[in-house]
Amino acid sequence: MSTITYPFRLDALGETPKAREEVRRYFWELMIQQHTPLINQLNLLVAQHPSFPDWQSNNAVNADDLKRLWRSLEKQPQFEGMPERAFVSTRLVTNNTYESWLALQAKRQEDLNKLLHSVEVLKTDGELIAISGCDLDVIRNRAKEALSEVNAQISKESKKKKSKKAIEGGIYKILYAKHRTTEDLLEKCAVAYLIKNRFEIKSDETEKDIKKLSDRIHSKKKEIEILQKQLQSCLPKGRPWVGKDILDEVASIGVIEDETEWNSIESALLKKQTFMPHPILFESSDDFIWAEPARFQIEDLQAEEENSRDTEIEELKAKNLQAEKESSNTEPRKRVCVCFKFKSFDEKYAFEVAGDYRHIHAVWQALREHKKYDGNTDENTSAVFLVRSATLIWREYKKNENEKRK
Repeated sequence: MSTITYPFRLDALGETPKAREEVRRYFWELMIQQHTPLINQLNLLVAQHPSFPDWQSNNAVNADDLKRLWRSLEKQPQFEGMPERAFVSTRLVTNNTYESWLALQAKRQEDLNKLLHSVEVLKTDGELIAISGCDLDVIRNRAKEALSEVNAQISKESKKKKSKKAIEGGIYKILYAKHRTTEDLLEKCAVAYLIKNRFEIKSDETEKDIKKLSDRIHSKKKEIEILQKQLQSCLPKGRPWVGKDILDEVASIGVIEDETEWNSIESALLKKQTFMPHPILFESSDDFIWAEPARFQIEDLQAEEENSRDTEIEELKAKNLQAEKESSNTEPRKRVCVCFKFKSFDEKYAFEVAGDYRHIHAVWQALREHKKYDGNTDENTSAVFLVRSATLIWREYKKNENEKRK
C-alpha cells in the first residue's frame, strides 16, 4: 500500500503570545533534552551490540534486541518523566535510521561488488590472449557468437519497445553474468572483449586505446576506494547538541584580548548552529486528537490576531488570512486543530493546522472521521482513517518564506 505525506505548518494555540510560546517551548525542550539524546544513545548501543555484524549481514536489526536496548535506557535519570509516546518514538526513529542505513550499506556493497568485477573484466588484448591461450582472431570470432546469442536472448525476452540505454543495460547485465558463471576461458575472454569495447569488434589495440583503458580502470579503482571507506567507517550518527560543542570550544580557546579576533571566532562558531532535533514519530491515529478550536477554548482567529500581533509570525498569519478572504468568494475555511497525546492528554498543548492549503482536504477529512469515531467507538475503527500517523518536525523559520511561495 502506498503512503501519501501531507506537509503542514503547526501554529501553537494559546490566548496570549506567552501561552503559545509555552507550547512551543515544551516540545522544543522535550526534543532536545530527552528525545534526541535518547536516540543518540540508542544508536550507539545498537552499533556496539555483539550481534551487529549479523544484523548487517541480514540487513535488519533484530526487533527484540532493539527493544531490550531501548528499555535499558528508560530508567536513566535524564529520561525520567518522558511521555510514553515520545519514548516509543525514540525506538521507531532508531529502527528507521538503521533500516535506511543498512539498505544504503547493502546498496554500497552491491555497487562495490559490481566495480570489483568490472575491474577484473577489463583487460588489454594482450592480457586476453595470454589468459585464453588463443590468438585475437579466435577471441573476436567467439565474441561475435556471444553477442549474437545475447541479442537473440534480448529480443526473445523483450516484448515491449525499449530505449537504446535500456537495451544496452540489459546486454551488459547478461554479459557480466555470463563472465561470472562460465568456466570456459575462451568464452570468458570473449565476453571481456565485448564489455571492454562496448559490444564492438574492433581492429588491433593502439597505445591510445590502452591508455584509455588504464584511465577507465583507474577511475573505477577510485570509486572502489570511496565505497570501501564508506562501508568501513560510516555508522548512523545522532544529532549532537551543537550548543554544548560550542561551549566546549569556547572553553578551550583561552583568553582573547583582541575584539576583532573574538568577533571572527564568534562568527565562525555561530555558523555551526545548524542543529535540529530528531523528529517525534506518532505511529497510530490514536496518538493525536483532531478538533475544532472551540474544544481548546480558543477565541476566533480574527479577534485573537487583532489583540496580539507582536511577532513576525503572528503578523504573517494575519496577512495570509486577510489575503485568503480577499481572494475568495466562498465561505471562510474551517479551522482545524490537532492535539498530541502528551502530558496525560493535557489538551492545552495543541496546534492549529496551517500552511499548505492545497492538502487541507485531508485535515478536514481527519476531523470528520474523528467526530464519527467518537460518536460510536463500538461500530467505527480508527484503522481506516485517512491520517494514520504523523511526524513532528522542527524547521528553521525563514522570514517572508510564505510570501515567496505565492
